[in-house]
Parts: sequence; structure tokens; C-alpha cells
Amino acid sequence: CPQISYALRNFIKNSECLSSSNGICTNKEVHCSITVENLGQNSGQFTIEISFYNSQSQAIIQQFQISKEVSPNQQAIFDKSLSFQSQTENGDANKEYDCSFKTLEVPKKSNC
Repeated sequence: CPQISYALRNFIKNSECLSSSNGICTNKEVHCSITVENLGQNSGQFTIEISFYNSQSQAIIQQFQISKEVSPNQQAIFDKSLSFQSQTENGDANKEYDCSFKTLEVPKKSNC
């Protein structure tokens, strides 16, 4: 059976320096989220992989797989946060981060 129809919406990345010292960020939180909308007629489990990576080097810092049951015509938010602490200008908290999303699992239609 083919996959049910779905949409990915509202990609959000928030990066906030929670504390700094002498102009250097020492505590940063990065929050990424995406909304999955089930456009099909069946409930099912969606799995999204969220990857956090260094904006400059593109090196992946950490990946998370999140699975949620999403009912027909409903939405679910898949989100994750990472915190970085450091003391120096070259420290992790003073760097820029980004995130990407990959759909790993989508429910199949059941009436075929």
C-alpha cells in the first residue's frame, strides 16, 4: 500500500544565548520544531529525525528520532532542544547551529 498523504509545516529554529560573559555566549539553547499534518484517512505513526549541526562546518552534532501517533486531519509537533555551555570565544556555546528534518516513517494506507 502507498503512504498516506501528509504535510510538513511550520519549520522553526530558535537559538537563544541564555548567558554571556565579556561578549562571549557561555550558555546557548537551540530549539527546533516541525509540525506534521496527517492528510490521510488513517491514524498512524510518523517518525521524524531531527539533526542539529554546526552552521559553519556543517558537522552533525546530534540526531534524534521522534515517533508520534497522528490521527487523520490532525497535527503533531515534533521538537527537540539542545543546550551548549562553554567559556571561550571558540567554545560550543559561542557557535551558530542549525537543524534539519528527515521523515523516516509514514503510515501506509489501509484500504488497499
